[in-house]
Amino acid sequence: MQATNEKWLTDVGEFHYYIGLEKHKVYLSAIFDLYYRRIISYVIGALNNNALVFSTFDAAIKVSPDTHSLFYSDRGFQYINRGFHEKLESAGMIQSMSRVAKYIDNRLMEGLWGILKRECYYVRRFTSREILVSMIEEYITYYNGYRL
Repeated sequence: MQATNEKWLTDVGEFHYYIGLEKHKVYLSAIFDLYYRRIISYVIGALNNNALVFSTFDAAIKVSPDTHSLFYSDRGFQYINRGFHEKLESAGMIQSMSRVAKYIDNRLMEGLWGILKRECYYVRRFTSREILVSMIEEYITYYNGYRL
């Protein structure tokens, strides 16, 4: 039987906003508890880098310090990094990654990005970072607390 904090999923999603014709990016890194089907931590940043993913992981550990879950991700450079692997080992977690171009283990996390983008992102053009970040944060609150 599955329980909370038994399986965590993670990924980084990319979002765009425009200032005039100039396109800018923000990255959303999140960790998802498979049992509760909720995002337990997230960080929004300007760069898709190790610091973004490490900060997301650190925030999740603060929320659930006694977690010893399976940790599913794709093979992104941040997740195959030795420093990240050491963070997982220190937390007593086991890492699981999909094979290259096969994201079956992480399909629910990929699906979450698709849901967020279909429901809130693709329907409008964002003209500032603040508006885009606000939409993402509001959606996470909605998804965690109200969406069936």
